Amino acid sequence: MKRQPDFSVLILFAALLFGGLVRFLPALMTRFPINDGGMFYTMARELSANGYALPATTSYNGLSIPFAYPPLGLYLASLLADLARVPLLGVFLWLPPFFSLLAIPAFYLLARALLADKLRASLAALFFALAPGSYDWHVMGGGVTRSAGMLFLLLAAFFVFRLFQQGDRRLVLPAILFSSLAVLSHPEVGLQTAGLCLLFWLSLDRTPRGPPTPFSSLSVCSSSPRPGGGLSSPSTDSLLFSPRFIPASIHPPPGAPCWLAFSSATRSFRFSCSCASRVLSMPSGNVNSC
Repeated sequence: MKRQPDFSVLILFAALLFGGLVRFLPALMTRFPINDGGMFYTMARELSANGYALPATTSYNGLSIPFAYPPLGLYLASLLADLARVPLLGVFLWLPPFFSLLAIPAFYLLARALLADKLRASLAALFFALAPGSYDWHVMGGGVTRSAGMLFLLLAAFFVFRLFQQGDRRLVLPAILFSSLAVLSHPEVGLQTAGLCLLFWLSLDRTPRGPPTPFSSLSVCSSSPRPGGGLSSPSTDSLLFSPRFIPASIHPPPGAPCWLAFSSATRSFRFSCSCASRVLSMPSGNVNSC
């Protein structure tokens, strides 16, 4: 019996091929990051020069602007430039389209989970790959944060949707991880991730029989009492605990030991893991264990 071709695989391959072409073409043509990204470039250089401790301010345009931005993309760019010994400008040229390309299979996973059909999901991925709105702002110099945010947003949405749909406790940790990475990547993406989690919870996890299942407490149990959740609190601390919000007399001075930041991150990580472990061990119907 002759095997029928799997058109969904062919369509997904076309999405990756042509989607990669339109994403990498600007970098191939210009050999320079297009449009924006100068401030992020300056912040990445200052992050590396400061020993990867978050500076209090950035000197972009000769000003002292508070270093109040989700730093994950800046950390990735600086680390890649330092470890691979490549020019930081080259990282800002090639990293955004690479992240944007990875967003295509991530979108396919989410579409397949939502549509429950491989062919329709691959068609959706093809339209996503070629829609200018899915990549134009992400392949620019400033896309070093935007493209990473889009990638982690799609992965967070996929795992949160599967979590509420299947009720598999093994999905709790990847849902927490990618949600935190999305918050750490871009400020608007953090709000969008929270909105998607709320939407999935309202549509999938509430029943007329009674209170939500234990998994609906994911957003509470996976975060510390700070915006963005436990795993992302080091970056939000840099904003909330800056001199703009509290007196300078109790703010750690510039050049303070970087172990202070790592101490905050460690406490937040332990809180997230302990709450996640409690979610994994909760009996069905007990939603107040955390």
